[in-house]
Amino acid sequence: MDAPRPQNEAIEARDAARRRVRRLTLGAAAVATAATGVIAAITAGTGTTARKVVRQLLAVAPATSASVPAVPEPTATVPVAGSGAPAAPAAAPTSAASPAAVASAPPVVVSGGS
Repeated sequence: MDAPRPQNEAIEARDAARRRVRRLTLGAAAVATAATGVIAAITAGTGTTARKVVRQLLAVAPATSASVPAVPEPTATVPVAGSGAPAAPAAAPTSAASPAAVASAPPVVVSGGS
């Protein structure tokens, strides 16, 4: 009759361990819930406090009448299909390209990152 005693002890140890795990799990959930509430209360309290508005006057410089120089028209550095003219070197673009030829050029697509 010695065999049932170790088995009963094993069952009781298993049940005690199960209760201990359940208790620890519920305790961890309670601590997490409380910590969430504390963090929520702190963050809610920091943004809703009344603050004094301070306005500072900055010295505004008077507007100058200096004009901005005009930007020149862009020139094509890529040969246009059907123009018959030789392509200009990339280092020295010419301003002889007509705006119509530049507007009818297909878009240039470059793959890759910068």
